[in-house]
Amino acid sequence: MLHSAALNSIPRTSGYFPKRPVPWWSPVCTTAVREKRAAFSRLRRNRGDPTLLEDFRRARARARRVLKEARRASWKAYVSSINTKTPLTQVFRRVCKMAGKFSPSSPPVLKVNGIKIMDGLTVANTMAEAFAKVSSRDSRPLSVRHELRAKERTVLDFTGNENESYNHIFTLRDLHSALSLSAATLLLGQTTSHMQCYDTWVRKRSHFF
Repeated sequence: MLHSAALNSIPRTSGYFPKRPVPWWSPVCTTAVREKRAAFSRLRRNRGDPTLLEDFRRARARARRVLKEARRASWKAYVSSINTKTPLTQVFRRVCKMAGKFSPSSPPVLKVNGIKIMDGLTVANTMAEAFAKVSSRDSRPLSVRHELRAKERTVLDFTGNENESYNHIFTLRDLHSALSLSAATLLLGQTTSHMQCYDTWVRKRSHFF
């Protein structure tokens, strides 16, 4: 039941990366590649145009240069951070990321009573059962359960009318009263009350009317 509710309400992704993530990619790389693709699209729509051909070659060369410089700068920064205490596993993982080798994360594995559970549906049901057991009433002390039963027998009164205080119109006097009772706050390095902030805002606002 929990699994079907999650499937119907929670958006899911395919888990497939159209491009392998690399640590050296930056917004500058994105802009350079986008400009190269735009130049190629213009050239494809107007084949044989020497001006567009030259623009595409320049954009392609610039994209190659930007990607190469970004890859080199990222690698230099990482190499300079390696020392004798850096684990080999971390170094190997970084090298794989620099090369664009990406392996998706493995599905969660649970171990219950010495038995490993790897199936996704079984893992979800096992976790749901554990959460239900922890949050159930039976997991609480006996005194708390008695108090809960007593509270649940209490009939709540939801009746009301327009004369309730929370249904009254919020006036400017109510705002001033609330601000005067509020605590001071730190604003721009100075201790200032909310009422002072409001007065300052009113004075500045009056210049525009």
